[in-house]
Amino acid sequence: MVIFLELVLLGTGTTLTTPLRNPPGLLILIENKDHLVFDMGSGITRQLVKAGFDPKSVDYVFFTHLHIDHISDFPFFLKANWLLGRKNKLNVYGPKGFQKAIDLILKKVFPYMNGRIDLKITEINKGIVEKKENFTVSCVPVKHVAGSFAYKIESKGKSIVYSGDTAPCEPLIKLANEADLLIHECSFTDDYEDKMDDHTVPNQLGKLAAAANVKSLILTHMYPVCEGEEKNMIKSVRKSFRGQIIVGHDFLRVKL
Repeated sequence: MVIFLELVLLGTGTTLTTPLRNPPGLLILIENKDHLVFDMGSGITRQLVKAGFDPKSVDYVFFTHLHIDHISDFPFFLKANWLLGRKNKLNVYGPKGFQKAIDLILKKVFPYMNGRIDLKITEINKGIVEKKENFTVSCVPVKHVAGSFAYKIESKGKSIVYSGDTAPCEPLIKLANEADLLIHECSFTDDYEDKMDDHTVPNQLGKLAAAANVKSLILTHMYPVCEGEEKNMIKSVRKSFRGQIIVGHDFLRVKL
């Protein structure tokens, strides 16, 4: 049986790594053949292998923004692909300035890696990022640091939206409208609402998911303060949102 879309959460935590949560990363499989990775926090290459995937099988890598907990494993991933004998092109997408960052990494920091992998780097803006016969990826800017984006993946009438890091914002609500699945950061508990203007807490997320009318919601990018508070976080989201709610954990797999 062909599953059109399958999600594997590789990392559901933050820079403050815990035994339960690796820094951010997720894998989306399309028709069991195209492998798309979104964000590569520290350890994501290992998480891929632990989940049963060859790093060489990844054809596309998308970055939501350039914070270290979202990009730090990328040089390691490139070296692993080189040592594994990768021959096919790797398509990589990131915000403005991403090309310069990769050039610095490959030419100045790790010059022995320069030219080892066939890379195609695309700096993204609002709209369609990649369009293939069996899937489309689009993006919108979100409310975090400059150059932060959320992505929408569509295939065969199904859709997944990944928020990256963001506070609630209208562009994301529009992007996620009627989506089958929204994977959204929920970095802190409601106690932190007045202290945060670039992340999302549960009660805000419930209102956002309801406004977007998504079918299912996965909470991710959770700081250690969230551990042990998961049931209370679900209750807070549930005050506004009536769809399925899942607290994400590393290696969770969801099929659409």
